[in-house]
Amino acid sequence: MKTGLRKSGIEIIGEVPWGTHICEFYRNKEDMVDILVPYFKAGLENNEFCMWIPSEPFDKKEAMEAMQKEIPGFDKYLKGGQIEIVSYSEWYLKDGPFNAQRIFNEWIDKLKQVLARGYDGLRATGDTFWLEEKMWKGFTVYEEGINVSIDQFKMIALCLYPIEKCNASEILEVVSNHPIVIIRQENRWKLIESSERKRLEGKLRKYNDELETRIQERTAELLTTNEALKIEISRCLNMENALRNSEEN
Repeated sequence: MKTGLRKSGIEIIGEVPWGTHICEFYRNKEDMVDILVPYFKAGLENNEFCMWIPSEPFDKKEAMEAMQKEIPGFDKYLKGGQIEIVSYSEWYLKDGPFNAQRIFNEWIDKLKQVLARGYDGLRATGDTFWLEEKMWKGFTVYEEGINVSIDQFKMIALCLYPIEKCNASEILEVVSNHPIVIIRQENRWKLIESSERKRLEGKLRKYNDELETRIQERTAELLTTNEALKIEISRCLNMENALRNSEEN
């Protein structure tokens, strides 16, 4: 779906085609507002349906207030049904535990609905602050699926990740699943270019290789310890049997 360009609203990114998958690493609410306000403003002004899925600590009420404060005529867009703000629990977890295929299907259904209503396409944002460690693997699979298929659809997605909650491996996984990644450094927004992405992905591979090596080494240590323990147990049993035999004689 790489036909035509849309205004991203994000100065450092500029215009993007449908099917664009963006990541923003943020540190605080100010980082989010700084990007989300122009991002949604561009979508609303260009006949796109907008959907925001906030999470604590930036809850649904605060999200609404931020948009009302920063976007002229926001209430008109809200009342007209052009933007929807749905909490993460109502979207990602509404039918129980997170299920990647179910959420993907929900997005496709939502896109069909907004196109039928006459909008040019769907512009979405989801905050992952709610994500627990045990859900990370499943969510990564979901992001991989979005990344390889989104260019078939009239959608633009901006995924928000709290960088302080992500470890090095998780950051690199997020980077590998988003063609466009932005982060604020020294009070300026920085775009992680493809060359830097390749370098980071190389680091991820190296990290995973080192981790696997450590696991193998640790496994070998455990096997050695286990074997030594077996020998010690056997020695004790032999001593016990010898002692018992001497007493019987």
